[in-house]
Amino acid sequence: METKPALQPRTVSVTDAAKALGIGTTTCWRMISEGLITPVTIGGRTLVEVAEIDRVIERHRRPRTAA
Repeated sequence: METKPALQPRTVSVTDAAKALGIGTTTCWRMISEGLITPVTIGGRTLVEVAEIDRVIERHRRPRTAA
């Protein structure tokens, strides 16, 4: 019998996005209102794509300095 791989979530709640980013929920909502995080609204719920979390991290990554 073949088993199907588990479906990975493509979106998370704003609370879970904040946890993934290591910031508070209020800060996450502020970043959404400022356009720094692009949300998705489905059925009245505001969600954040997992890929958007990765993009936010990349945009805020500090460049490495030469040693």
